Amino acid sequence: MSKESGALYILLESAQHKIIPKPSTGIQMLSHNALRAFGRLKVTIPRRCITFSTSILQQNNVRLQETEDEHSENREKYVSPFERVQNLAADLKNELKAPGSDVNEVFNDFKDKIESLKQKLRNPSPMERSHLLANFSSDLLQELSYKSKNMTIDPYQVLNTLCQYKLARSQHFTIVLRYLLYNQSPQDVIALWVKYLETISENPVILLQNSSSRAHTQNIAITTLAYLSLPENTVDIKILYKILQIDPKMGQILPFNMIRRMLNTEFSSLKGRDVITKNLNDLYYQYTVQDSGHFLNQIENAPRWIDLRDLYSQYDKLEGEKNIEIITKFMDKFIDLDKPDQVVSIYNQYSKIFPNTTLLKDRLLNAVAHLRAKSSKEKLDRILAVWNSIIKPDDDIKNTSYAALVNALCDSGNFSHLKAFWEEELPKKHKKDTIVKEAFLLALCQTSPLSYDQIKGELGETIKTKKLLNKVLLLMLDDEKVSEEQFNTFYYNHYPSDGTLPPTLETLSIKMYANYKFQAEDTRPQFNLLQSISVNPTDYEKVEKITKTFISVCPTIDPIRQLYKQLGTHLNARNYADFISAEFNKPGGTVAEAENLFTDFLAYQKTRKRNVDNTPLNALLLGFCEKLYKSKQSEYVPYIEKYYDLAKDSGIRVSNLAVSKILFNLATFARNTQQLADNETGFINQFLQDVGSNEDFRPNPKDIQILKDCDGITVPEKLL
Repeated sequence: MSKESGALYILLESAQHKIIPKPSTGIQMLSHNALRAFGRLKVTIPRRCITFSTSILQQNNVRLQETEDEHSENREKYVSPFERVQNLAADLKNELKAPGSDVNEVFNDFKDKIESLKQKLRNPSPMERSHLLANFSSDLLQELSYKSKNMTIDPYQVLNTLCQYKLARSQHFTIVLRYLLYNQSPQDVIALWVKYLETISENPVILLQNSSSRAHTQNIAITTLAYLSLPENTVDIKILYKILQIDPKMGQILPFNMIRRMLNTEFSSLKGRDVITKNLNDLYYQYTVQDSGHFLNQIENAPRWIDLRDLYSQYDKLEGEKNIEIITKFMDKFIDLDKPDQVVSIYNQYSKIFPNTTLLKDRLLNAVAHLRAKSSKEKLDRILAVWNSIIKPDDDIKNTSYAALVNALCDSGNFSHLKAFWEEELPKKHKKDTIVKEAFLLALCQTSPLSYDQIKGELGETIKTKKLLNKVLLLMLDDEKVSEEQFNTFYYNHYPSDGTLPPTLETLSIKMYANYKFQAEDTRPQFNLLQSISVNPTDYEKVEKITKTFISVCPTIDPIRQLYKQLGTHLNARNYADFISAEFNKPGGTVAEAENLFTDFLAYQKTRKRNVDNTPLNALLLGFCEKLYKSKQSEYVPYIEKYYDLAKDSGIRVSNLAVSKILFNLATFARNTQQLADNETGFINQFLQDVGSNEDFRPNPKDIQILKDCDGITVPEKLL
């Protein structure tokens, strides 16, 4: 090789390996002329040198490509633990749902694959926490429950396997407990309940990650039915509490409504159902006697009159001596929920059983003040009739009766008569009585725009009347001069933080709003409302009650919307109805947001796979009726038509209250409008046709007459 060829070879090698030789300090740099001369030289490179260099380049490129392919293959091979679990769950579910699948083979395959996956995973947590795997397990258990007679395995074996791998959830136990009770094995149900409790103690976090938050309560209900089904069993609620590990002192109670509903529906074919029903009634009676405090709280916190009616119906049917305190608590709550006729009925029934008690007479006095009447004068006549004929003949009129009279005069709208009675007729000794004085202060608060400053001097150290206490708390929140410390001092003076005297849910709702109000404005959007009063959002019954009362006490829409967002999926149809109503009734609420809430409800209802509940739609209709009444603007008529037609098309029942409100508001609107538009006339005529065919609704004749006198309106003969 020539010197020139050898030098070029070295340069090529240097370039190939990206080596840039450093110039020797002993060599002079070439001049510009020398460089130009070098550029004009014709350099000849032997072919074999070029071929050899090209070969080296190709070899290196091949090695580089092989390395990249290897890394790429490794990346493709890597699957995260979460993905492995999800893929396994999906494969198993497809295998189970495949036409003609053998459940026995699916279960065996499940065991093999779970064991194999467990060995591969360093941490079994993704497997234990997988919702898809939990859902597959539920499907497998359901299949076995239906086909167990033809299977070599039964649901209990599958559940054991789930427990072994820490995959068992509450809903898995629910399926097997239900299966055992269906098969008339109450002893096995109780034995499985014990295993369920053991599993909770061993693995509480995983077990309670349920797809249904009601699963644990359902397990309690099924086990209770099993206990009531035991042969030759003398029912004892204390023994049942021990079995279920229920502590009444911690506020834990049996889900009687769910137990009764299960007995009347899915377990209606159980052998000895009559005996089970009798045992359930005995159990309920023991509950009302031994845990009367909890039962009284249950009555106090009933959010709607239907719930209260169900409670009363259950209690009224019980055999054995009734508790007058419970009876009067029912009467008070029926008045609070605007059902005075129910109170009159209870008085007529129990005044014969308790003929000498003033407690029933006092409630009757309050009830007649709330009965419908044409005027406050008519109500006053009723009040005086009860007072003079039933209460006054007693030689010694008690302070509670005077307090009841104060309440009755106030609630009936006869405040001038109340003031005259207070100043002229009420004995002086009773004016200083705490119960009577608090009744009068409550009347003042309800009829006059009083401030906290004006009333605080008249209050004692503690307030005995719960309604007055709640009113004072609200007055404190309206007063910008009242600090958070002052409010909390007053609150905890009545309801100590140690929980010895728990507040009613209405009071708790006021406290929740107070916690929100006293937050700095910039921190309010992140403030957790339910957490501030230590309420779990999965406690659906309590959340439903608190939601309703919280909405009623909030002065604006903002905290209500915040609660809605925080509840997320922890909502039911009644909650949606309350939030929809708030958008119509609270300052800052909007029609658009009410419609958005209803859209959210429809999406929620699809996930429940049930018929659409009519409560939210009725709330929407009532809201638009209220808008039409207050604004007298025709823009709200199309909204009423839109959602009324939706109800008809969807088979959703429009309540009689909503039908009545629609009829009244359409009549009022038609009377006040000089000329109805064609679309308005068409809707009113169609609505009247529907009213005429509704056998369960009796329209107000005044509304019908108003519409009859309007041009373009045709009233069906049936309504005339």
